[in-house]
Amino acid sequence: MEWNEFITFFNDKYLVGEEIYNALKDKRPENTDIIICSAQLGDTVWLAAYAEAYKAKNNCRLMYVTKTSQVSIINKYPAVDAVFDITPAEMEALELYIVRNELWNQNHIVFGNHREFILVNKDSYALSLYLEDFPDICVERKAILGLGADIEPSKMQKNKPFDEKKKEEYSNAVVLMPSANTFKGIDIDFWERLAKHISEDLHKKVYTNYNGLKTEVMIPGTSPLASSLDELQELSQYIDLFIGLRSGICDYLTACNANLAIIYSEQWTDKGNGEYEFPSNPQALGDNTIYNFAYDREKENQLIMELGNLLKNEDVKESGDNNIDTLVVITPKDCERLLPLYPRLVANIDFGTIFFVGTDEVKSVIDGSSLDESRVSFINEDSIINFDKVHACMTKKMENLLAGRALPRGITGWYYQQFLKMQYALKCQNEYYMVWDGDTIPCHKISMFQEESGKPYLDLKHEYHPEYFETLGKILPGFGKVIERSFISEHMLINTKVMRELIEEIEKNEAIEGNSFWEKIIEAIPAEMIQDSAFSEFETYGTFVALRHSSMYKLREWHSFRQGGTFYSIDTISDRDFDWLSKDFDAISFEKGHSVREDNKNLFDNPYYQEKLTARQMLEAAQLEYKEGYKETWGDSESSAVNEHTGMYSGSDGIVIEDRLKYLSKDTYKEYEKLGDDLVGKNVDQAYLCYENAHFLCDDAEAKTRLENKKKELASNNAIKVKKTAIVILSYNQLFLMQRCIESIYNNCNPNDYLLVIFDNGSKDGSAKWLSEWGENHDEAMVILNETNLGFSGGNNAACQYISDDYDVFFLNNDTRVPANALFWLRMGLYAADDIGAVGAVQNYADADQIHEVEFNDPEEYVKHGAEFNVYMKNPLEEQSKLCGFALLVRKEAWNETGGFDERFNPGYVEDDDICLHIRYLGYRTMVCHNSFIYHVGSQSFIRVENPHELFVKHRKIVIEKWGFDSTLYAGMSRNEYNFIMSLADKGYTEESHFSLVHVGSGCGNMLGHIHYLYPNADVCGVEENEAARNFAISCIPVYPSVEALPKRLEEYDVVARGLG
Repeated sequence: MEWNEFITFFNDKYLVGEEIYNALKDKRPENTDIIICSAQLGDTVWLAAYAEAYKAKNNCRLMYVTKTSQVSIINKYPAVDAVFDITPAEMEALELYIVRNELWNQNHIVFGNHREFILVNKDSYALSLYLEDFPDICVERKAILGLGADIEPSKMQKNKPFDEKKKEEYSNAVVLMPSANTFKGIDIDFWERLAKHISEDLHKKVYTNYNGLKTEVMIPGTSPLASSLDELQELSQYIDLFIGLRSGICDYLTACNANLAIIYSEQWTDKGNGEYEFPSNPQALGDNTIYNFAYDREKENQLIMELGNLLKNEDVKESGDNNIDTLVVITPKDCERLLPLYPRLVANIDFGTIFFVGTDEVKSVIDGSSLDESRVSFINEDSIINFDKVHACMTKKMENLLAGRALPRGITGWYYQQFLKMQYALKCQNEYYMVWDGDTIPCHKISMFQEESGKPYLDLKHEYHPEYFETLGKILPGFGKVIERSFISEHMLINTKVMRELIEEIEKNEAIEGNSFWEKIIEAIPAEMIQDSAFSEFETYGTFVALRHSSMYKLREWHSFRQGGTFYSIDTISDRDFDWLSKDFDAISFEKGHSVREDNKNLFDNPYYQEKLTARQMLEAAQLEYKEGYKETWGDSESSAVNEHTGMYSGSDGIVIEDRLKYLSKDTYKEYEKLGDDLVGKNVDQAYLCYENAHFLCDDAEAKTRLENKKKELASNNAIKVKKTAIVILSYNQLFLMQRCIESIYNNCNPNDYLLVIFDNGSKDGSAKWLSEWGENHDEAMVILNETNLGFSGGNNAACQYISDDYDVFFLNNDTRVPANALFWLRMGLYAADDIGAVGAVQNYADADQIHEVEFNDPEEYVKHGAEFNVYMKNPLEEQSKLCGFALLVRKEAWNETGGFDERFNPGYVEDDDICLHIRYLGYRTMVCHNSFIYHVGSQSFIRVENPHELFVKHRKIVIEKWGFDSTLYAGMSRNEYNFIMSLADKGYTEESHFSLVHVGSGCGNMLGHIHYLYPNADVCGVEENEAARNFAISCIPVYPSVEALPKRLEEYDVVARGLG
C-alpha cells in the first residue's frame, strides 16, 4: 500500500470516528461523563478504581464506551451507569478522531485508555495505530515510538516496599519497551540509534525488554510480551520517577496503570475463563494517586519532540526558503491541462517540497508525469478538510435559495480551495509555507525573503473587490482595507503561527454561528452573495498581518500576466518567451477557459516584436482595447488605478443560482395548494402536481410539512400516474445561450421533478469542453458528448436512449430561457387527460400557432414577464394538430409508441410536424398550453446549411409521402388566418358571444381550434376536401368533406371564412 492510499484509509477511519463520537454524545444521559475504555483485560484493574475516584471528585454519573468483548466485565463495575459498546474497528476510529481533535478531557470525555496521547504530532498516531497492517509505511515515516507490556491482574503481586537505594538509579531513566508489533519491519539499527541518542545525547538510562537491543539495563524476557514479572514489578514501583514515552501503538507501562494494577490486584477475584470479579465496595484511591501522576509531562513533551525530530531524520530547521513547502491546490482537469508547464514551476520554485493538493485523480496525473519525485509530492485534499462537509455546510446555508436544487460543486470549490490553504497551518511543522495558484507559472526563479533583512515578502498587485472586505469585517470585527494595493497575487508566503492566530480569532467570534473558521466564514456571507467573490484568503491574511504583525513582512510589488492564456498556448510557449516575459513579469497565468484569441495569435510570441518591444509595452498597448476584465498596472503608470471587480467568483461554471421567488410572492405557494385542494376530487394527478409545486415554492417549514403530508395521503389513496420529466437539450455551439438556458432551469424548475439531459452535437466553440467539466460537478445532470452532429432528430433520439420509462420527455431548444412555473403548467396540461400525448408552450418567436405577442429589450424582462404570466387560467389548453418543437413535452408512452423522431428529417426542418402527426395518428391529442410562456431567442441553435430552402422543400415531400398531405399548409395556421381571428374582436365578438362560424379550406382545423379557445360559446366547424388532412383534424371541431355536407347552408352561418391560404 502506498502512502497516499494509507492516508485515504486513515481519513475514512477518521470520518467513521466522527460519526461514532457524535452518536455517543447524543446518547450521553444528563449529568453523565464518558469514559472511553478500549483496554485489554489488564486495564480493567486500574480503570475501575479510576472511575470510582473520578465520580467522587466530579459528582457525576459515568457512561462507559467499550469494545463489545469487554461489556460483560465493564457491566460489573460498580461505577458503571451506562454502557455504549462498539466494535474494535470502531474503537480505533473513535480514538483516531479524539486524538486528531485533542478532545480528551473535553466535552465530558475522559479518555480512560491505556493510550495516553502525548505524541510527536497528532498525525503520528495515525501511523502508529495501523503499524501492524502497514509497517512499510510507518518505517518510511519513522514516526514510531512505543513501549509497554501487558499486565494481567491475576499475575500481579502486592506492592513491594520502596527501595530507597534504587531511587537514584531509576530517577533518570527512560523505559523503552515496545510491544511485539512495534518491531515488525523495523531494523535493529533504528532501535540502537534511538537508544544511543537517549543515552548519550539526552543522558538518560535506557531500560528495555528487547533482547536484540543492547543497552545498559535489560529487563529479562524471551519476547517483549513475556518479560520477567518480578523485574517488571520491581520496575513498576518506581515508574512515577520515569519519563514515560508513549505513542499509542503498544500495550502499556505508565504511571497510572502500572501502579493502580499493582495496588488493586488483590481486590480482584479470578473466576476463570479470563473473567475477574471486582468487589462491590473497592478501596478507593486518593486524589493524588488518581489525578497527579508523578511523571513530568513538560519534560516528557520536550523529550518526545527531540526524539520526533530524530525519528524523522530531521534536525531543527532553519528559517529561509529551503525549509518552505509550497501547496498547489488544483483540480484534476487543470492539473492535466497545465502539466506541460509544471517542470518550469518546480524549477523556478527551487526550495522545499511542492505539494499538489487535490483528489486522487490529481495524484494519478502527478504520478504519471516526469516531475522530479524528490521535489514533488501529493496531499489528498480531504486529509486537510473534507470536501463533502464544506459542501453540506454551503448547501445548508443556501437551502432557501436552492429550494431542493443541487448546489453546483464548483461554487463550493471556490471557497474550499481557500479553506484548504488556511487549514494547512494546523498541520504544518515549519515556520512558513507558501500557497501557489495552480494555473500560474513563475517566469523566473522565486525568492520569498529579502536578502538584506531576511524578512519574508508579501507581494502586492492592483485590484479591489469590495465584497471581500464586507466579509472580512464580519469575521474580524473592526478590520477593513488598510492599504491601497491588494494582497491578491496568485501566491502567498504564510507564517504558520500567524495563520493559526488568524483562524483562532475567527473561531472566537461568537456573533457568528459555527465551530470551525470555515463554517463561520460561510455563515458570515449572505446566501445570495455566496456566488459572488465574497471571500479572499489572501486579502484576509494580508490585512490581518498588516494590523497585527506590521513589522513581520516586507512589501513588494508583483506583476503577473493574468491574461496570459489569451496570448500564449500552454503547448507552444517557449524558453525564449519566458526569458522575454521575465523582464517585466514575475509569473504568467493560464486561467481555465482561456484560449488564444484569433487577434492575439503571432503577437506576443513573435520574435520580431520581442526584439523591438518589452512585454510591458505590448501588454499596455493591448489593454487599451480592453473594455472590461482585469488590466495589469504598474505603480509608475498613469493607469495604476485599481481593478475594481464584483460579480461571479473566479473559476465559476457560468451558472448563477438565484432565488426561485425572485419574481414571485412568498405566498405564491398558497395559490397552488388551494388549487390542489380543489382538484383532489377531480384530477388526482393534477392535484399531486399542485402540491409538489407548492412545496417547491414554499419557505415555511410547517407549511412544507403539511404539503408533504398531503402528497403522501394523495399517493396512498390513489394511483398517481405522474412521471418526472427528462429535459432534453441539444447543444451545438452557442455556449452562452446554453448556460443561460441551464441557469433558467436551475432557478425556476423544481429539482425533484426533472432530470437534465444535455446532448452535445459536435460543438466546435468550446461548448463540449465546458459541458464536460460542468457535468463532472453535476451528478443531477447527464451530459453526453458526441463528436459529430447527428442533427435534431438523430441527436434527440440518441439522448432519449439514456432515459428510462419513469420520465416524460421535454424537448427544449438551447436558445430558450424557462421562466417560473412554465414547466409546471406544461405538466398540468399533459396530465389534464389521459389521451393528451404532447403539449407545447407559447413563445415570443413564432409565426402564428403558438405566438405570445410581447416584446422587451432585455431577455431578463421576458423571464420576469413569464413569471407574471404563467399563472392559473380557467381554460389554458388549446388543441392543435401540430406543435413547435422548441419546447415540446411528450408523454413517455406516446414517445415510445412513435419510435422517436424520423431521422430522414436530419439535420432539421419539419421533424416536429412529423412527430406530432405521428402522436395524433396513435390516437393522442396535442395541446398548446397558454399559461406556459417560454422565452425563445430563435434561429440560434440550428446547424448552418448552405441551402435551407432546398432542405425545407425536401422534407415537405417526405411528410407528403408519409402522411398524404403537406403539414406546412394543412396543419399550420397562416398569418392571414391569425389576422382573421384577431378581426373577430373588431366585429364585436367577445368570449361570452354565441355565434356560428364555418371555415372552408380548414385543413386540420388549427384556425378553428384557436377560435374555439378564444370563443368557447361559438359553434364552429370546417370544410376540408383533402381526406388525409381531414383525418388529422383536431378532435374538438367537426370538419366536413364538402360544403354540401355541412349541417346547414353556408349563408346561415354568422361568419364564413374562406380563401385565407
